[in-house]
Amino acid sequence: MTARTPIVSVVGPSGTNLVPAWGKSLLGLTYTDQAGYESDELVLRFAAPPYDLPPKGTKYRLALGWKGSKPADFGLFSVSRNALGGDPESGEELQVFCRAADFIDKMKQTSSKHYDKDGGFGTAGSIIRDIAKEAGVPAVIPEGLDKIKIPYRLRWNQSPLDFLTDLADDIGGIIKPQAGRLVVLERGGGKSASGQSLPVIHMHHNRIYAWDADLEERTAHESAEADWFDQKSGRLRQAKANIGKSGGPRRRLHPAPDETEAGQIASALASSLNRFTGTGFFEGPGDPLALAGAEVKASGYGSDVDGTRWEATSVTHTWEPDGGWLINVDVETMKGK
Repeated sequence: MTARTPIVSVVGPSGTNLVPAWGKSLLGLTYTDQAGYESDELVLRFAAPPYDLPPKGTKYRLALGWKGSKPADFGLFSVSRNALGGDPESGEELQVFCRAADFIDKMKQTSSKHYDKDGGFGTAGSIIRDIAKEAGVPAVIPEGLDKIKIPYRLRWNQSPLDFLTDLADDIGGIIKPQAGRLVVLERGGGKSASGQSLPVIHMHHNRIYAWDADLEERTAHESAEADWFDQKSGRLRQAKANIGKSGGPRRRLHPAPDETEAGQIASALASSLNRFTGTGFFEGPGDPLALAGAEVKASGYGSDVDGTRWEATSVTHTWEPDGGWLINVDVETMKGK
């Protein structure tokens, strides 16, 4: 097998690639692409002081690829904090932690607001776009999730990010700050917010790479249920979505505002429970097209592992001058599998 050479670029405020200037002082870097609401993260590792620490907010743009092909642009990152330390065996090290979303701090400020039709809301998309506007960024929402009816929602002493995470869970989606946008993805759909299928990540068995697959099913349920209050009868009623297993129902803790939303919540909960039948990770050579949320196709690990439809919950890229470029893909079973 012909050895490949990774190409790494970290462009700083000056507009030039800083990797050659850093030289041997750069020990490596780690970039993690998350499928959840957490901001993507870049960690730069340097041989320890004396160094001037980069100020908070310093921006770097990361690109990774293989020699002979165009590197993938992983976006712009801002320094959020620095960490220093060491020990006699491994030496001293400076770690520079960078976040992909500059607006994440605004999304963590606690506040209260209610959303109803009279206020110009009534759908999941209208609520998400309003909160994105507060943060000063656009929202990108799949059409199917955008139009889901949400008659009433109350955000009470809650951050917009926590509120949107709860809302996304109820409609079967994922909220993600990404590249200066608030992006919504369909959970387990293997698609981008625009509806395009993400490139499949192919992980081939090789003894030089680590992997793990746990196929033991979690607690089984026969159905997922969500309560709602029927004003005509004055009673709590249940919306139900069948799962098809034994073990009793799984019920959402808090009642939904009405029957329509209760049905949507029950359906999203059932889909989520159906997916949690396997978890694991696969390690392999660097892949610039590997994205969190994409389908992962395993091969050579045995019929059970290869026959499972996996989804990438996170993709971690690790580059070191002497160790090359590796990816570690955390996975769980895909929607409805």
